[in-house]
Amino acid sequence: MTRHVCPKCSYDDSIIEFLDDGKQTLYCESCKYPWNPTLQSNGRSNLDARTGIGEEWGVYDALIQCVDNSDQWLEYGIIEHRYKLVHPTTYAQMVRRWGHTAQSRTKYSASSFLGGCLGRLATEGVISTRRHRTTTGYWSYLPEVTHAARCPAPPEEHFLSWHDYAVGNGLDPFKWEFTRPPHS
Repeated sequence: MTRHVCPKCSYDDSIIEFLDDGKQTLYCESCKYPWNPTLQSNGRSNLDARTGIGEEWGVYDALIQCVDNSDQWLEYGIIEHRYKLVHPTTYAQMVRRWGHTAQSRTKYSASSFLGGCLGRLATEGVISTRRHRTTTGYWSYLPEVTHAARCPAPPEEHFLSWHDYAVGNGLDPFKWEFTRPPHS
């Protein structure tokens, strides 16, 4: 089964596929964007290209830096925290646009968007990602969460949790802050 990512909002959870006379059309229920995937001259789908808001806002390159040269799997919260510290204006735009579960429960959020962008980077082979049941601190409400690492992927047991990272940086691991904390 092919995993589809919306080229406009990078959401991958509610993509509907239609076939009409053999022509494939995809539709993102999140941002209401329809598109027809095509193969580019290099044989890759246009879904693999960095497009939409993620490219416009420079999110992909920023996320690569947030994963950094760590030789560990990083629980997703670490990456989002690093992103909001380095790109506070863009992060605030995301939270205004899509909300955040720390404000209220929502199906799609700034975290969903960033996670979709991480997924696209993994599809490109720029970073490694895995879905894992280890969720800690604020993120423990999730049944599983993305862990990311530089390529090549580190051994399974080399892992840094959001909880350990937060405590090590003077943060409350169970609370998600939207402003830059004084200790960061």
